[in-house]
Amino acid sequence: MGRVALTDGLATTRGGSGEPLLLIHGLGSSRTTWDRLRPLLEPHFDLIAVDLPGFGDQPWLDGGAPGRMESLAGAVEEELDRLGLERAWIAGNSMGGWIALDLARRGRARGAIGIGPIGGATPEEARRSHRILVMNRRSAKLFAPVAGAVARFAPLRWAGFISVVSDPLDVRPEDAANSVRHMAACEGFEHLIDDVAGGGDLIESNRDRFSAIGCPVLIAFGSRDHILDPRGGVRLAEAIPTAEHRELVGLGHAPQLDHPELTADMVLAALRRWGAEVPADG
Repeated sequence: MGRVALTDGLATTRGGSGEPLLLIHGLGSSRTTWDRLRPLLEPHFDLIAVDLPGFGDQPWLDGGAPGRMESLAGAVEEELDRLGLERAWIAGNSMGGWIALDLARRGRARGAIGIGPIGGATPEEARRSHRILVMNRRSAKLFAPVAGAVARFAPLRWAGFISVVSDPLDVRPEDAANSVRHMAACEGFEHLIDDVAGGGDLIESNRDRFSAIGCPVLIAFGSRDHILDPRGGVRLAEAIPTAEHRELVGLGHAPQLDHPELTADMVLAALRRWGAEVPADG
């Protein structure tokens, strides 16, 4: 199902065969967020899921200095170099979607998919997201010691994940427990929360960067995203010349957790449309 590498470069899970497809998780998450998606994509791609610095099995950046998302994109770019990949298809969720866009700007993406990416929020919307994320972090720290037991109790799983997905009871208990533990333990959260949802206008401050993106981009946003306002996805897509927007009707912020089949179908359709060698029945 995938080979785990922890000694050199970023912590990764890699499996499958075909053209390389890089998956990037969001704030407070880890590469395990893709565990239900990987079996659906590995038959078609050389799938590479990474832990960003400060998340999952990956230590924070050297020196522990306050980080910016550009530093994380730089770390992923170095990983692509280490793997000998000039370019790859790239998909990311939330903060990972923004990093996918930054890698596209750097010329490292053949095409980029942002699944509920940050970046399109108004300052007021960003402050609301900040409050929700901080609350989720506090709850995760509280429940992490008993995450396994809590995740098996459906009402608590529903309460804990209703802001993250549209159907919390469809999240596997083991995935829910892993998500809680990773959110509680990650070093990178405090370093990056103000970058992710600090109230600034990321569209206005990044228009020059957006104009440098030359590959196709898909901004896919769940209509039931309760962490980010779905209207931000429309604004973000409008700001990127090569982007298209797709509403994921009825889905939440991290649909790979509760609707992996729909998420895989969306990824496969976009990459096939952009020229990836994906079987027509894939």
